[in-house]
Amino acid sequence: MTTRNHVRRIAFLLFFGCLLPSALLAQEELIFVAEMDTVAYIGRDENELIIHAGEMISTTAAVTHGEIRGNSIEHHLVIRFGEPNNRFWTFAKHFRPANTEDVFGEDIFIDHPMDTWDDDLEIFTVGDADRMWVPASFLNVLMGLNRDALLDIFPSIAHLERRFPGGLVLQWHEDQHADIRYGRAMFYNSAIMLGEGNRFAVRNIRRTDFGYAVDAVVSTLDWRESDLWFLSGGAFWSAYGPGNAVTLLLRFDGDYLEIYTDGSGIHVGSFARVGREFIAQYQSLIRTNAADLTNVQWPRRADGSMSAKLPPGIAPEPEIAAAPEEPPPPAAEAMPEIQPAPVAEAQSRENEVPLRALLAIAGGAVAVVGGLAALLARKKDSASHRSS
Repeated sequence: MTTRNHVRRIAFLLFFGCLLPSALLAQEELIFVAEMDTVAYIGRDENELIIHAGEMISTTAAVTHGEIRGNSIEHHLVIRFGEPNNRFWTFAKHFRPANTEDVFGEDIFIDHPMDTWDDDLEIFTVGDADRMWVPASFLNVLMGLNRDALLDIFPSIAHLERRFPGGLVLQWHEDQHADIRYGRAMFYNSAIMLGEGNRFAVRNIRRTDFGYAVDAVVSTLDWRESDLWFLSGGAFWSAYGPGNAVTLLLRFDGDYLEIYTDGSGIHVGSFARVGREFIAQYQSLIRTNAADLTNVQWPRRADGSMSAKLPPGIAPEPEIAAAPEEPPPPAAEAMPEIQPAPVAEAQSRENEVPLRALLAIAGGAVAVVGGLAALLARKKDSASHRSS
């Protein structure tokens, strides 16, 4: 074998040994099991696929946040599956990975309502949620009562400003992507979203002493061309692209959640769990540059501390002091003799699928193996399409 042929052979092996697995990863089929009866919609048609609990779908890590069918006025975290000429969309929250070790618990799971179109504001607005995971830096923005502070943390948001013919200018804070949706995080058993533009298909969930370890694949529907997305420009953004496998380490610290990558040790971000009043006042701040912090409940870390400083005149929530321990009674020999007295009555204190079928898509046809599914064509009035 000549030296030139030897070099070519080594290059060939390096390509298939190193580059090809990464290229194939984007085409990896992930299997999800329906945890309840649900539906899937095909493209912009009104055709609907019934998926029963226990049946399965296969996807190439295609996860996004948007409409589940064409001309929809509602958005949610959705999964795409099927062939290029026969693609379906379904709710991510109704599925789990087929072979996952664990699932998410109430310590992280929030069942988010749909985002809906607001005709008056002409934007999509977040659903009426009681709780939400948001970037910890959002606390600084609201505490400072100055929406422009968001531009200091995420300068790219200023690019949302748009100018139209005739002189009309849409300010950055009027854009639907600049409100609390920009950094909102969602955790479902089949899919995760970490702010705008960052979605993951989940392969496996493992409970740990600190929270969860999640094997995932960066959504093949994500793209890196824009600097507007939440994690753009950071270490994670540079290290992981669409189709790449990653293990996310989710570590709880009271109401806070720190996210790292296993192996590379990248700190993806700090998130905090906030309540309804925080959500309402943050939205008000972004829209009007005014908010009332009187009734906002601020997240706390396990040690009771907060990551941000409250503005003047806003007192932190009082911490509930633990009841002092009762001192032990003195030794018997040290107790003076006393006359018996009536003893007061002591007051008591009352200080927790079977896999039925596999949905297979081949040659543009949809079939259910060992189960029942039906394609139903329904004619409806189509609502005007609005992009997310």
